[in-house]
Amino acid sequence: GRTKAGRRRVCFQLQFEPSQLDQYLKDHEAIWPEMQQALVECGWHNYSLFYRPDGFAVGYFETEDDFDSACARMQAREVNSRWQAAMAKYTPAGMSPIEGAAELRHYFYLGSDAEDAQHSARLVAAAPSRPELRSTGVLAAILGVGLACGFVLGRRTARW
Repeated sequence: GRTKAGRRRVCFQLQFEPSQLDQYLKDHEAIWPEMQQALVECGWHNYSLFYRPDGFAVGYFETEDDFDSACARMQAREVNSRWQAAMAKYTPAGMSPIEGAAELRHYFYLGSDAEDAQHSARLVAAAPSRPELRSTGVLAAILGVGLACGFVLGRRTARW
């Protein structure tokens, strides 16, 4: 499925060494500004990363085309080569994380940011009222759990 803006939703999984996970997460607290700029310029919109304590991680972003093309645009950036080399020490095989990434196939979306939003709106309107799920925090938690399990349950409702 695509967003109303015509972007394709992309999700991929990664694996990191659990013993190195704390340092990997610390490195992501200060992602280089030039790396962030390259991601934006290469069309990685609404990019998020999620992880489990066992080192399993999931990435999600929206892009104009597909995972391979988005990765190829990033591969052409010198800053990406440096970043991937710096992150390779956290993967079990010592390879760059993107080399070890596996794209997950999108198969379900329930939300208002879809090309066919009227269909989603009808589904939501037909569902029983659940005010306890209207909280942004609860929706964000549901989305995070869904992504960590390998599927998308809803739309991104908050910046995290």
